[in-house]
Amino acid sequence: MTDDEPCCRICFDTADSSANPLFRPCHCAGTSAWVHVECLDTWRRTSVNKRSFYECDACKFKYKFGARVGDQIFVARLLSTAGAIHALALCLGSLIGWASSALGLTGMHHARFVVGDWFGPGTLRGADRDNAFGHVVALVAIAAGLCIAFYWIYSSLE
Repeated sequence: MTDDEPCCRICFDTADSSANPLFRPCHCAGTSAWVHVECLDTWRRTSVNKRSFYECDACKFKYKFGARVGDQIFVARLLSTAGAIHALALCLGSLIGWASSALGLTGMHHARFVVGDWFGPGTLRGADRDNAFGHVVALVAIAAGLCIAFYWIYSSLE
């Protein structure tokens, strides 16, 4: 080991690998500048000082945490927000509703009243024109079901 070769300030090892790289997480200089990712994570978790989790003990620099591509914790945290669940439910519900309507499955032709007909001019034709009350009841039932579902989802997040 030479003086200018990076050395981990925790384990004093100079090995640098892609799985556990040496990096500079803060403003410390000299022999305290470099640390392995795993060594720092272990130090952050096991230190008696609670501030060690988010800042350097020596220079008090607050660590910058960034999401990596494919970071499962970041994805889980993102999907646990109410807005993300609402957006996913809205997209999936719309997709399922439109697909069922287009295929004529399960009586979902009522969705055409709201979004228009993909295969025609968008107006109600035939017997559907006379059954506006049925459309209103179906829309109210769908809205009530969505409200109940979102209430359950939001309450389970807390």
